[in-house]
Amino acid sequence: MLVHVGGDIMVDDGDIVAIIAIDTMEAAQVNRTLLDWAGDRREVIEVAGSRPRSCVVCTGAIYLSPISPATLWQRVVRRPTA
Repeated sequence: MLVHVGGDIMVDDGDIVAIIAIDTMEAAQVNRTLLDWAGDRREVIEVAGSRPRSCVVCTGAIYLSPISPATLWQRVVRRPTA
């Protein structure tokens, strides 16, 4: 199932490794190191021009999303009804 992470970006829910609040990402040195490393490899994608609220870690990229982690998580666990 595709998950809208903001802007015009959709990711497959099977590719999502973690959804982390951006404040948490900025608080720990190991997380900043991950973002720097991925940024050097051009794997960090800013979804929208506004301040990011969450970091969506996927198998192929890291998305900085303006959508709250709680909302993104609800989009992941929501299943369409038949």
